[in-house]
Amino acid sequence: MVGTMVANPASDSGRVRDSLAIAEPGLNGTVTLGELGSFLVLNFDLESESRTEIVVELARALAENPEVAQVDLLTRLVDDERVSGDYAEPIEEVQPGFRIVRIAAGPSGYIFKEQLWDYLDSFVDNSLEFLRQQERLPDLIHSHYADAGYVGSRMALILDIPLVHTGHSLGRVKRRRLLASGLNATQIESRYNMARRIEAEELSLDAASLVVTSTRQEVNSQYELYDYYRPEQMKVVPPGVDLERFDTSARGDDVRTALELPSGAIVVGFLGTFTRWPGRICLCPAGEGRRLSTSTTGDNCLTRAGPPNLKSSLKARTCSSPKRRGSGWKSMASS
Repeated sequence: MVGTMVANPASDSGRVRDSLAIAEPGLNGTVTLGELGSFLVLNFDLESESRTEIVVELARALAENPEVAQVDLLTRLVDDERVSGDYAEPIEEVQPGFRIVRIAAGPSGYIFKEQLWDYLDSFVDNSLEFLRQQERLPDLIHSHYADAGYVGSRMALILDIPLVHTGHSLGRVKRRRLLASGLNATQIESRYNMARRIEAEELSLDAASLVVTSTRQEVNSQYELYDYYRPEQMKVVPPGVDLERFDTSARGDDVRTALELPSGAIVVGFLGTFTRWPGRICLCPAGEGRRLSTSTTGDNCLTRAGPPNLKSSLKARTCSSPKRRGSGWKSMASS
């Protein structure tokens, strides 16, 4: 996704004159506001869902900042009969200062993020064509993840504007973890296109005027693995939380009743992505070791809460038997 300012900042009520135009690359998925007024992310893998939401939330926050004139998210246009036609609309107005602009690149259907690499140059070319048709070019580009870092570095060089990059997840670190999990180098490359990802990350670090990280550990222990490691260009910005999305009125008894658990069961909340990394594979064995569930069925239970459309993505499995420690999950989505 890429954003650009298109309106005259002096004409926007509440906007300061000479306010910034910002470009936000982030190509892991595509998104629409949808009929219900809440964002619907088009992803057939749950990891990309969380990645896209990060970019969306940042764009909304930037659009509400009076020092930012407008943010446009440029994402891939997806024209596919299996999904809503919203994803094929070239432009979608979201709120004052924020719109979604969809750019054609590669096949018309949805593409998993690991298969996007062959179409990034096409996305760059078509995005530049769009930006040059606007009243004003962006003042800076802020890219997210490796693929958008490649896009952002190319666009920043061609447009001669600064690049800010946030990596979120790093390929060299992930490759080490995958090797430790038992996959070999050939399997990793075939599944994740890891060499192209790492090359894009190096390119992003070389081109970026500023790299945003979440923790000091990320700076000292993860980015140091890269050839273009420059800690002086990195800024730690701890991630925030949108507290309005949480209901604090529910208590343990309410959760036990909803899950049909006995009154003595200990309820543990797990907040994280439903993927192998980070953290999920550690939760089930830890729960068994601490005897965290006293369910009459003997099953430890992991509940993955979310909107109803997640039900088709989650499989119901159990992880109770010590003989099958960590081998499965019992998962549910809220209705």
